[in-house]
Amino acid sequence: MKDWKSQTEDFNQTTHESSGKETSSGEHTQYPQKLSILDEHKKTAQTLKEMLEEILKLLRNWIVKNDKDSETEKTKNNETSAAVQTTEPPKQTDNNETLQAEETTVESSNNQSDGVKFYTLNGFTLTIINEAQDFGQEIQERIFDTFNKVYPKMRERFNKEATKNVTLIIVRKFNETAHTSNKTIKIHSAYFKETPLDTDTITHELMHVLQSSYPNFEQTWLIEGIADYARWKYGCDTHQEKLTNFESKHNYTDSYKVTARFLVWLETKVNDKVVDRLNEGLQKNQYQNGTLWKEITQKSVDDLWNEYTKNPDLPK
Repeated sequence: MKDWKSQTEDFNQTTHESSGKETSSGEHTQYPQKLSILDEHKKTAQTLKEMLEEILKLLRNWIVKNDKDSETEKTKNNETSAAVQTTEPPKQTDNNETLQAEETTVESSNNQSDGVKFYTLNGFTLTIINEAQDFGQEIQERIFDTFNKVYPKMRERFNKEATKNVTLIIVRKFNETAHTSNKTIKIHSAYFKETPLDTDTITHELMHVLQSSYPNFEQTWLIEGIADYARWKYGCDTHQEKLTNFESKHNYTDSYKVTARFLVWLETKVNDKVVDRLNEGLQKNQYQNGTLWKEITQKSVDDLWNEYTKNPDLPK
């Protein structure tokens, strides 16, 4: 097929050859048709040209983006510090169990431009995204120390299939002290500025990470009670005297420390597996309006609470 330029030349040649000659009316009527065909070819050629230019533009943008991504990854890798080998001495746990000394690898990388730090130890990683400029490095390292001490033990007990990678976002403006969604924890920076040593808020929120596998969260009072129980059991700065003292106005549905103290009492006075079984039941959606209590203890939660109110003291 000839292009529009060749067809134009043919048309001009035909016109030149016919000049000065007598032509019929039929020959004259063919000229507008040829012009129309030429216009269509011109439009087609212009459309193809615009399409080609657009494809070339997209290709150039893709190449530029790919180069930028490669450069970013290269920069990130260069900023990652070398692993530091450390040997930990035997540590004493809350349950008086001695952990054997083991060789561990601590990896940390800093990206000061976007306030992101990665801490890795024994396969567990805590990513800290710091959106508060006044939230210092010392507090972040203390938070990672808490994470390292409590999360592996809690995961082993309550949810062995849970993630080993947790993200902590430190925010300046937040209407809560802390909030957890799946494996992401948000913390209000002002809280740690007021109580810089209380990193066990992280312990509570880490329990919520482990609870993210629950199919529903209807029993909020029990979920929060188990989280505060975990804070008491595994927290670095928590002891029995920090549990809320019993008061006659309390109820087991009051949640948090009130419920946590009730769980501690049940564990020491009724069934030492009660918290584990409650956690397992919530994971398997077996709570069923409280029947799970009878399966575990042969008593209703109301009967257990009545016994608790009569003698709420905890073992020393």
